[in-house]
Amino acid sequence: MKQKRFLATPMSKIIAFLFVYLCLGYTLAPLSSSFYQQIFHCSLMNAEMLRQYGFFIFHLLCMSLGILIFYQELKNDLQLIKNRIWKSLGKIIFTFILMLVGSIFLSFIQTENQAAVDSLLKVGSPLSNFLFMLTVSLIGPFNEELFFREVIIGQFSTKFPKWMLILISSFLFGLIHISSFSQWPQALPYIWNGWMLSLLYSRNNNNVLLSFGAHALNNFISILI
Repeated sequence: MKQKRFLATPMSKIIAFLFVYLCLGYTLAPLSSSFYQQIFHCSLMNAEMLRQYGFFIFHLLCMSLGILIFYQELKNDLQLIKNRIWKSLGKIIFTFILMLVGSIFLSFIQTENQAAVDSLLKVGSPLSNFLFMLTVSLIGPFNEELFFREVIIGQFSTKFPKWMLILISSFLFGLIHISSFSQWPQALPYIWNGWMLSLLYSRNNNNVLLSFGAHALNNFISILI
């Protein structure tokens, strides 16, 4: 009898990554500075730096397990990009431009998420700021693309209409960037970005590395400006 491989079925991959991403990425990672103050008996500034380290560690763990879970999919996606490198880069840049246009039209909305990123960068050490920027610009987008594109759209595309999964993915992507429903206008720029990333993903054979590239580029530019 042939032995089944670890995480061989789509549902086992979904369950495993949902547990890691939601429980670690969105439960442990956002712990407040006061939590670190109470545990380590340190100043608020040191607590903020510890929070940045925790943010990095938890997202790095999510990323590592995400690569393990979706290794074959990521390997195939990378090969497709290498076969059409310039065309792939063009799609990434074009999607980024569309995201930028949406951000310009919605620039009157000051998001709490962006304000939180800016404030954290003001109090951290050079190392903690570097790790935080690495998380926001690379590791975080990678985890978000695995969850919102690969899991929600890719793993369920054989069971539900793709247009419905794109809508769900885009709206959920917007909602996780706000802290309460009263801030729903602040979700609009993220819903737009989620929509653009979902279209890039779904129109290119569910290639999550393409949407990751556009997502990472957008976040990196946002930090710089």
